[in-house]
Amino acid sequence: MSRVLIIGRDIHTVMYYAEAIRRTAVEGCGVTVVAHKNKRSGISENEIRSMLIPMVRHLYFLDLSEPHNAFGYLLKKEFKSGFMDAVLVTDNVYGAETLAALSVRSHGLLYFDLMRNNSSNAMLVAEGLGKVVSIASPDNSAENYDRFTLDLLRGMKQRLEKLNAFYRQRNGRTIFRDSDLSDKTLEKAAGLEEYIFESEVSRNLLRNVLNVACFDCNVIIQGETGVGKEKILSLIHQNSERRDGPCVRINCSTIPEGLAESEFFGYEEGAFTGAVSGGKKGFFEIADGGILFLDEIGTLPLSMQSKLLRVLQENQFYRVGGTQQQDVDVRLICASNIALKDLVDEGEFREDLYYRLNICTIDVPPLRERRADIVRLASHFVEEWNQRYRISKHLTSDAYVSLTSYPWPGNVRELENVMHRLVINTKGAFISGGDVDEMLNAEEYRAVVTKLRREQLEDAGGSVNYYEIMDAQEKRLIEYALTKGGTTRRAAEIIGLSHSTFARKKQKHGL
Repeated sequence: MSRVLIIGRDIHTVMYYAEAIRRTAVEGCGVTVVAHKNKRSGISENEIRSMLIPMVRHLYFLDLSEPHNAFGYLLKKEFKSGFMDAVLVTDNVYGAETLAALSVRSHGLLYFDLMRNNSSNAMLVAEGLGKVVSIASPDNSAENYDRFTLDLLRGMKQRLEKLNAFYRQRNGRTIFRDSDLSDKTLEKAAGLEEYIFESEVSRNLLRNVLNVACFDCNVIIQGETGVGKEKILSLIHQNSERRDGPCVRINCSTIPEGLAESEFFGYEEGAFTGAVSGGKKGFFEIADGGILFLDEIGTLPLSMQSKLLRVLQENQFYRVGGTQQQDVDVRLICASNIALKDLVDEGEFREDLYYRLNICTIDVPPLRERRADIVRLASHFVEEWNQRYRISKHLTSDAYVSLTSYPWPGNVRELENVMHRLVINTKGAFISGGDVDEMLNAEEYRAVVTKLRREQLEDAGGSVNYYEIMDAQEKRLIEYALTKGGTTRRAAEIIGLSHSTFARKKQKHGL
């Protein structure tokens, strides 16, 4: 091998591998290093460069969380004479495995310091690119591994002492690998077994959630429908000082405007017609000493928002029809699938309430931005339904490819629903990529039709021309099938038309 790429963020590990290659590779072997741009353990780029340049040919600082952008940069700078013979991934950084698969030549080597470094994702990417690659790890890398490592450390003594000097200049604090620190932090978390994840994006999210859980402040959880905002709430509750207190969950969109005040603050006996004997506690009293979770808080009417603000400011309120002030100690956590700041700008949410709530904001990324989670979640859901129905079904490798290629507009909730239906509706012990594609194509088809109906009926202004709507729907469906299928024949199969019929309709609409 004459060209080797090392990808990582931990300077120690990168140095070890660079030195190992220098000692064992053929003469003239060139080593390139890509270090994570934003993860340097407190050491500057210049200090890292001074440590590595004597050992490597080129050093780049790139954002590994955006592997396609990083690859585009390397394509201009590094790959003009061809891709790498071998790529070593030395850290558990989500995105590094994609960059590795993009950077290695066909029949090259992908080496993972830790096999949990999303090596399965690298294999899927390589397969999608039509590359045949070998996968290796320390378990099968060398004989006399212990002796070689000791010799390596002795030969690197001066460089390691220089690196330690850099660390001592940082006030003597101990520097851990971010991946190790992440694991140690997460291992201590209560309730983490309920949160299924694999990606570095989710790992970083959970570290942030556990940090926020320690502070007894109000929190906004934002994210698309189905991303798992209530899972985040559970983690905060179980790892907060209020873990022994109640966690009252309320969906604000289900509360009628006329009953909102009595639901939140309770009422005294005889406060209004129909009031139960003895009065009733409201949400705040029930959640006293714990957490009150308000889902879809943006749907609360403005009049109720002003009353909510007063309770947050004073920790006191009056029941409906009551004259005695009630004191409460509640941590408020709210959730919205629309950014509350956008609702403030549109005049639908009080700005003063927004700033009272916005002490900590947790943005939960959609599933399409943490694709490594899809494989873990899909496997988990299949196993869950296997146990419930006492069956044994398994996903094939092409099924995983199809699942990870889909955008999942409904996020984890949609994925769970699709896996449930696949388990029930497929025949045999295996769920194939064809099974997945057929169901997901049906989902997209229904979404297109629903969108067409909504848009056209809204534009019609009450006057509907049946033939115009049907003609427009047909055109949009033909466009959709062509985009999805790529070829006329495949597009015809997708929407169940013969090839000749589809070709005539395509010509009719000028597509």
